[in-house]
Amino acid sequence: MLGRQSIYILLFTLISTLNLWSNTANDHKLCSFSYMYFEVTNGLILIDASINNQKGKYIFDTGLEGIIINGPAQRADEIFETVGGPVDAEKVKIDQLKVGNLIKSNLTAYQTDLSNISSLMNTYVHGMIGLSVLEEVLVSIDYSTQTLKFIPKVPNINKVTDGMSHLNIIMQNDVPCIELQHNNESLLFALDTGAASHFLNENHADSPATNSKAHKILAAGYTTISKGHINLSLKNKAEQAFNLSFKTINLSGINEQLDRPIHGILSIKKLFDGPFLIDTKLGLLYY
Repeated sequence: MLGRQSIYILLFTLISTLNLWSNTANDHKLCSFSYMYFEVTNGLILIDASINNQKGKYIFDTGLEGIIINGPAQRADEIFETVGGPVDAEKVKIDQLKVGNLIKSNLTAYQTDLSNISSLMNTYVHGMIGLSVLEEVLVSIDYSTQTLKFIPKVPNINKVTDGMSHLNIIMQNDVPCIELQHNNESLLFALDTGAASHFLNENHADSPATNSKAHKILAAGYTTISKGHINLSLKNKAEQAFNLSFKTINLSGINEQLDRPIHGILSIKKLFDGPFLIDTKLGLLYY
């Protein structure tokens, strides 16, 4: 199976360039419609899952491709290039992953130290699970009820989304992105449940940041600093307005690796008031 270059955006823009192994569609089983409750700590989704029959707490992060396991890297199979510096990661095999009623087998993950993330969450975080791991199902997230649902993709799935608005999403390295307009300019943003704030690339020439109190931005292994913020009025193609406040951050490390550069990262929690659903196969977000 061929590897592919990937970009990770983990928890307030942790970035890495990796060669990951794809998992085949036959490696999963969804027993039925499944739902589970999640915790929200510092704006991040914390779910119960089990890897190789060992239960633990995992961060569900749409800005992550694949699976990260918390633990020291015994060898540097890969290097995560984060906004604060490089982090070693060890490739590991997973026999089985279970999230709700979704069971997947024979997966590849990466192990790296997430101790500072555990400190932030005030609990031991066993790892992180990305949206791409759940690509076989429609994923529904509702922060108001703190419920995560996995819906099998069946022919009458339109009954689930009936009456909901939708946005087209662009998948870049298994990270969902959306286009929004600002002053007749099209801006591309990654959608991330692993970000507690909205972020804008500080190098975006048409968006001078307002000086403000510096903020620490946490990534696995490191922290970096955001020195400014800016408010932008954005619209989607349906002319729906989004008036958002951004912290500025340097995204050049990500954009050097992407076919199409992103202008920022949107915190999904701060973007939608009600439940929303993501279909990565069709490239649609319903809300």
